[in-house]
Amino acid sequence: MLLLAIAALPMGITLRDYLPNVPRMLPGSLRDWLPEDHLVYYMSDFVDRLDLSAFYAPYEGDGRRNRLYHPAMMLKVLIYAYMVGVFSSRKIAVSNDN
Repeated sequence: MLLLAIAALPMGITLRDYLPNVPRMLPGSLRDWLPEDHLVYYMSDFVDRLDLSAFYAPYEGDGRRNRLYHPAMMLKVLIYAYMVGVFSSRKIAVSNDN
């Protein structure tokens, strides 16, 4: 199973797929790690309902071929970090590695 597949968007932008609900081989689904009423699920549902088309506009047709991280995933990381009191980009990067 490919966790970071490439998705071609209709706008010609190539992103890494964001697949939060795909079961992983080890240690299982990400949903197994947190309780069902965890704050991250409410925030994730909120971001999933947003119109993120403005995030794609700067990359539309500009010829870039780098695979970008999905804007929904990046926004979820940023919002959750702010929600738990982490505001430094370096601290956010370190917390993602842990």
